[in-house]
Amino acid sequence: MSDWIMSTLEPWSAPAVRLNSFMPAGFQAHARVFHPFEEWDGVSGTWHRWSDVGAERGIVIGPETTADEVAGVSWPEGAGDLPEEGRLPDPACRSLVGILARETRTPQTCWFALWSGWGILLSGSPLNAYPGPTRKELRSQRVAQRREEKVLDAIPKIRERQRNTGRSYLLFRGPIDAACSFEPMKGQFVSPSLWWPDDRAWAVVTDIDGYSTYVGGNRRTVDAIVGSQELEAIGVNREMRIG
Repeated sequence: MSDWIMSTLEPWSAPAVRLNSFMPAGFQAHARVFHPFEEWDGVSGTWHRWSDVGAERGIVIGPETTADEVAGVSWPEGAGDLPEEGRLPDPACRSLVGILARETRTPQTCWFALWSGWGILLSGSPLNAYPGPTRKELRSQRVAQRREEKVLDAIPKIRERQRNTGRSYLLFRGPIDAACSFEPMKGQFVSPSLWWPDDRAWAVVTDIDGYSTYVGGNRRTVDAIVGSQELEAIGVNREMRIG
């Protein structure tokens, strides 16, 4: 099922890693969806678009603009943080799903490749640091971890070639809405690194180290994403650097 993806990925060209090392070939157009900056006041967060944060420093957002270029040195100090790394925030994810569901004949059958290296996939049992865990607690934690490892071992996997990242991914199948509901631990959400519908009408890429999500599809699909009022997105091509 994943051969059509892995066989068309280009080798990494570090340090300028490009979209063609993650996004399968063959799509007519591509969009970059920016993960919003979050300003946190200790109680709740407020989302900010890249264009708004960049405007404070005279930065114009382009296809290859990085989060560090937009934030500068002042944004993270005190109240702000960089965008979500490797995860598309829930409001943006649901807006994207709303668009993509209309752009496939198989919204109820999609494929999701979740990076197997997320630490929260093997949660174990939470333990207090002080005092140290008792023997009984350690034994319970080991039993829980072995149980979780057996579950993960039973899930089909795909692996990128060593010339790329060599990463391993757990492969899931489900309706398109599942893209926004991967919660290995309560309150700890993660994004699939790659997901696509069974008819391969489009593909979505969120690199685990990236501050943006990328979509490949036909021109109508990409235009709908770029034109959405609920998303901040820009057209890109497959040869551009990811950020």
